[in-house]
Amino acid sequence: MSEDRNTALITGASSGIGADAAKALAGKGFRVCLFARREERLNEVAVAINDSVGDERAIVFAGDVTNSDDRAAVVDLVMDRWGRLDVLVNNAGDVLAGVLEDVSLDEVRRQFEINTFAPLAMMQLAGPIMRRQKRGRIINVSSISGIMAIPGVGAYAGSKFALEGLSDAARREYYPWGIKVVLIEPGGIGTDIWTQSKADFLARLETGGNKAFKRFYEQQLAQLEQLTHGGYPVKIVTEAICHAATAVKPKPRYCMPRMCRDRKFAAKLPTELQDRLVRHYVKVEPNPE
Repeated sequence: MSEDRNTALITGASSGIGADAAKALAGKGFRVCLFARREERLNEVAVAINDSVGDERAIVFAGDVTNSDDRAAVVDLVMDRWGRLDVLVNNAGDVLAGVLEDVSLDEVRRQFEINTFAPLAMMQLAGPIMRRQKRGRIINVSSISGIMAIPGVGAYAGSKFALEGLSDAARREYYPWGIKVVLIEPGGIGTDIWTQSKADFLARLETGGNKAFKRFYEQQLAQLEQLTHGGYPVKIVTEAICHAATAVKPKPRYCMPRMCRDRKFAAKLPTELQDRLVRHYVKVEPNPE
């Protein structure tokens, strides 16, 4: 895909992967629209982009990706300003932490709203535009958890498994119009998303709700400490997003870092062996009540 005067709409663009992807795409000549709830953070990212490239290449829309009016308005903004939409990056998302027995159905519904239904709704808005253009890229940021589920983030994994299935179907449905649908499958990336997961685990521990899982939560908190104070760099994800947005023949899936590619391979093993590996990975130990 030519990079000249291309436009990209990025959800969840106020920080982390979304902000970095917006900067990277703008550096490759894209005009970018940043969509997220935190207006002040959005403006900071846009100013950094425009100062760096020397023109008004970035615009912002402060809104909620789970709100249908906001979704329609941000797409209208892009079309009114630039007249085309070449790349949609569905990056907005969060992680609901807690074993399935502990999470409420309302919490799970919210998880699917932002991680699954919102990307689908954005695709439904972008699809007709891209079909008219007979070109376009839809890049859905999934997760290695959408390939292999681990204890403690089952609702998150379910929302990403669903996004994987939707993306596979969309890729095949949009093929006649030359629209590429790509999945980005990262894991262990050092972003703010893990801070909320840590807060979820702490809250469940402090309320003393389900004591059967107390030891498990304590073990998971120790692992989350590593992610909130480290993790793999965001750059490896944004490099994949940029390749997916600009390559003539992007891959259907980009999985990173290598640890995640190993997990992806493990997902093809017999289920009992997968279970054994996952138990070892997350340090699940017997915890008799």
